[in-house]
Amino acid sequence: MAACKLDLKVGETVYDIGNYVAGSPPTFTYTDATKTAVQYTLSGAKNCWATGSAAHYQATIVLKCAGTQDPQFTVASPDRSCVKTFTLNTPLACEKSGGGGSASGKLSGGWVFIIILCVVIPVYVAGGCLYKSQKLGATGMDKCPNVEVRIADE
Repeated sequence: MAACKLDLKVGETVYDIGNYVAGSPPTFTYTDATKTAVQYTLSGAKNCWATGSAAHYQATIVLKCAGTQDPQFTVASPDRSCVKTFTLNTPLACEKSGGGGSASGKLSGGWVFIIILCVVIPVYVAGGCLYKSQKLGATGMDKCPNVEVRIADE
């Protein structure tokens, strides 16, 4: 994770305004009691002179719960400040979605399909084995559905 600033006034100079430091992961916190947004802060290089003296840049990333994904971050930076706030509306920030469902907390169609598949396959195999052994008198591997044991001719 990293954030940078491209300064076109100084010959396209790039400034580190926040980055992930190995061994010191960012701490995620809720922005308020409603838990509709999560944020984390990254510290950058000490080359911000907006306040009159050298200070570290700081990038705050805010992920807000929303029904649809925004195509890009919005950036806010008060005048004469070394703090940049990047905000993104996304369903992945919703507390109940966990990334695998929807913002409403319901399972997505893919998860419903997987659950049905995990129930139907064992029922099919167990039911097929029971039917072939009870009704057809099959034994051994012949009990399995769609299995035909062939004996090789010698």
